[in-house]
Amino acid sequence: MLPVDDGVGHQRGEAKQRFPDVDPHVLDPMVEWLESPEAPAEMRWKLLQRGLWVHGVATLFDYMRARVSLPPPTLLSRVHRSLQC
Repeated sequence: MLPVDDGVGHQRGEAKQRFPDVDPHVLDPMVEWLESPEAPAEMRWKLLQRGLWVHGVATLFDYMRARVSLPPPTLLSRVHRSLQC
């Protein structure tokens, strides 16, 4: 199970609200869990393998930072993406 505390007394919700202005190592417990046999293989693939490769980053923290910097999808962008398939 994923840890709830970031190890320095902050709950995940607090770190989420401050992200990306948090210690990059706050995600280390999540990485450890994702690398364990306990984590679903599909989630490990999406986050630690494909996600890092697609965004050209080396860590889960950098991947998450890249994701939050993207503009939110709009209805028009979703339609455009579905027509490309």
